[in-house]
Amino acid sequence: MICETWKDQASLDLHSATPEFKKYVAEIEACGQMKLERFEF
Repeated sequence: MICETWKDQASLDLHSATPEFKKYVAEIEACGQMKLERFEF
């Protein structure tokens, strides 16, 4: 399980658009299922 906390949606959007993030997600998906959940506080 990986849990990330972001200041706001704009910060998350910037992070999600990076090449590193896209590569990491592809590597995780190659290993098995990936489920993304969003929780707001």
